[in-house]
Amino acid sequence: MIRLHHVAQVLPRLLPLLVSAAILGGLTPVAHAEIVQPPTLFTVNTTSDVGNDFSLGDGRCDIAINPGDQCNLRAALAESAALAGNERIVLPQGTFKPLADKGPFQVKSCASIEGAGVDKTFIDGDQLGMTLISVEATPNCAPTTSFNNLTMQRAKSGGLVVGEETNIVLNHVVVRDNQRSTGFGGGIANGGKLLIKDSTIDGNNNIARAGGIANAGTLTILRSTISNNLSENRGGGIVNAGTLTIEQSTLTGNRTKYNGGALLNNVGATATLRNVTIVGNEANS
Repeated sequence: MIRLHHVAQVLPRLLPLLVSAAILGGLTPVAHAEIVQPPTLFTVNTTSDVGNDFSLGDGRCDIAINPGDQCNLRAALAESAALAGNERIVLPQGTFKPLADKGPFQVKSCASIEGAGVDKTFIDGDQLGMTLISVEATPNCAPTTSFNNLTMQRAKSGGLVVGEETNIVLNHVVVRDNQRSTGFGGGIANGGKLLIKDSTIDGNNNIARAGGIANAGTLTILRSTISNNLSENRGGGIVNAGTLTIEQSTLTGNRTKYNGGALLNNVGATATLRNVTIVGNEANS
């Protein structure tokens, strides 16, 4: 019979042996699971651009007008920037127009901006003489800053501007009917790292270069259509001054008065095209 006091005497001598066996003999220590917090959710419930977030950094999207019950797009973006996390901003069906005195909608975080569909959620420049959306997110966003299931339209100084050292994705997005009279990129001007997938860039124009997209960074286009864009100078569809990859996509109906109806690739730039349809584009030289 083993007596309890014998066990008490033996256990202290066994513990060092058990530790050695774990190290040398292959006992696998139990890993502690990392707790991943879900992203903060901001549900936008008004299309108005009136009012600012009531208290930046408190984790709530709440404009100062009727505090406690209204969240607009600008307030959600500002609160997301203050938190500097991976927030989800969900937009309902409707048209979101920036007020002229407030400037472009600015994205300065790793947020995911999600609409109700390209035919339901519209971020609309209202033909004002300014950029519609400016993105200056952090370069190490994980997951990447993204726009999903919405349309960007009718800006008069470019639809979307992506800053340097910025990493974003356009997923199921339409960028259409935007203009620019100076600078590059009627629809999009990219200086960072931009992935466009399952999207359409259509009907944008620029008096200078790049009716559809101007790229000075890294641009990847997958399963998308670049169509009916116009440049009065060069590069109706795309002007590339960086690194460009296009796969399983279509460039059609783009026009320019000079060279590069579909695509103008600058000296020193890199362009790789795989399974790309280029048809019906026009250039005069």
